[in-house]
Amino acid sequence: MDYTVNCNFDSLRDNEIPQGISKVPFIWNYLGNKHDMNFYGGFFSTKVIEEESSVEPELCWIVERIQK
Repeated sequence: MDYTVNCNFDSLRDNEIPQGISKVPFIWNYLGNKHDMNFYGGFFSTKVIEEESSVEPELCWIVERIQK
């Protein structure tokens, strides 16, 4: 079987690939001080490797302090 896929990388855009980001709120208790926080993790972007005609996911995580 031939699984070759012809891709035109000129027409593939980052916003056409789902990101798949998760967000989890949490409270950080640091030395008795409580801080409202968010944790984000998942697939934030993609990287096109033209030499290999492939796309790789860019995984990342972020911790955010919620400002009140």
